[in-house]
This record gives sequence, structure tokens and C-alpha cells, in this order.
Amino acid sequence: QRILGRHEGRVSGVRLFPDGARAATWGDDGLAVVWDASPSGGGAIAELRHSREVICLDVFPSGDRLVTCSGMGRGTVWDAESGEVLFYLARPQVWHAEVSPSGGRVVVWGRGGPATSHSAASGALVCEFRRP
Repeated sequence: QRILGRHEGRVSGVRLFPDGARAATWGDDGLAVVWDASPSGGGAIAELRHSREVICLDVFPSGDRLVTCSGMGRGTVWDAESGEVLFYLARPQVWHAEVSPSGGRVVVWGRGGPATSHSAASGALVCEFRRP
């Protein structure tokens, strides 16, 4: 058994990467962490810092990126290796995000508006899901 590290607050969740050798955790401390979870792993790979708690995280099927939502209501797409912000998803009050199985789209939803689908390459708005 290995202890990989510690969040300073409550850990809200964990996602395994498709390769099975990495995992990501997120929590109340405003931090999402990508971990080397292989048997001989070296701990944290990248720390994704947010100004408020991280409330959701999803991993792209390719394993090279992930998307988070923070208590600020913002969706962010990150490089999973470097921890660099790639782009923000232009939709107010994002409380949840999910990457499509193909990895080509990111769907976000929350309070105050319709769910929206964005290009996973650029973050550009593709469509909105509104009630009839």
C-alpha cells in the first residue's frame, strides 16, 4: 500500500484514467491532482489549482486532458501532464461537465441556463439544449 499524498481538505472524488496508470482526485481545498497510480509510481504528476472548491472532474478518453468545474461556476480544460490551462468553457454557472465517449465534445450544465455542448478542441460553443 502506498499513500500518494494529501489534500488539505475533503476529497470529493477520484477518476481513473483510461490507461489505468493514472488517477485524478479533486476536493474542497480547490485542488485537483493527477497522480501516477502505477505500482511503481512517483506520486503527483500535476496539480490543478482553483480559487474555490473543485466540484466535478472528467477525463478525456485519450487521457491527455481533463475538465474540471469549480465553486466559481467555471469549467476549465487542462493538460493532464503539465497542469496547464488549455481553455475555459464560456458558459456561466457551470456545475457539472462530462466529456463525450469520442472525446470530441464537452457538455456542461448548471444553474441559470441551458446545458451546452462545446468543441473539445477549442471550447467553442456547438449547441445548446433548451426546453421546448
